[in-house]
Amino acid sequence: MSDFSYRLVALTHGDSEPLADTLESFSEMVTPAPSSRAIVHDGSGDWRVPAIDDLPWLITDGGTPRGFCATTRDAWDYGSRAEEPFVFYLEHDFTVTCPLDLRPLAAVLDSNRMLAQMALMRDAVNTEEKAAGGLFESRPGQYADRGGWLEHTAYLTTNPSLMRREFMAENPWPEYESECEGRFGIDLVARGYSFGVWGVGEPWVEHTGARTGFGY
Repeated sequence: MSDFSYRLVALTHGDSEPLADTLESFSEMVTPAPSSRAIVHDGSGDWRVPAIDDLPWLITDGGTPRGFCATTRDAWDYGSRAEEPFVFYLEHDFTVTCPLDLRPLAAVLDSNRMLAQMALMRDAVNTEEKAAGGLFESRPGQYADRGGWLEHTAYLTTNPSLMRREFMAENPWPEYESECEGRFGIDLVARGYSFGVWGVGEPWVEHTGARTGFGY
């Protein structure tokens, strides 16, 4: 896609160090660079915006922690109001481990309008996933191979992913106070959406921290 552009939306509720590592890995591994970007901070921790390059940030910081569901709704809103046609969603405790060109992901999303997202497979983080050999391997039968990417209806993820801005605007993040990620995924499947994962099951990102927020 020669005219591809996107907004990077980063969500953080911790301090500056993991956010800096996440953004540095994104800058090093992901092409092309975003044309705009935003940080949504949950108002807890000692943090500052890492100096990655000269592109300015749109920043919201409520000062008082509001929890995962409420803050994710703010981040989703930043994405839905972007001028760019695509949004890359990034939480502060993931690092990108492989070089990645986002244009092929965007092309798949553009050709499959009922595909909600194109997520990046993360590494194994719990005992079950590690014993199986990975997140992909721990979920046999859930993914359909579409030739370079996987399709499923098992879950929506707020792990790193590319989405169409139009999809985000047409499907606002719900006002559930808890279990919002899982419940929203069920809502989207009921509306006819499915979910994409780039690649054939290999991890593209590493989950570098445990959840330290609240209101999941």
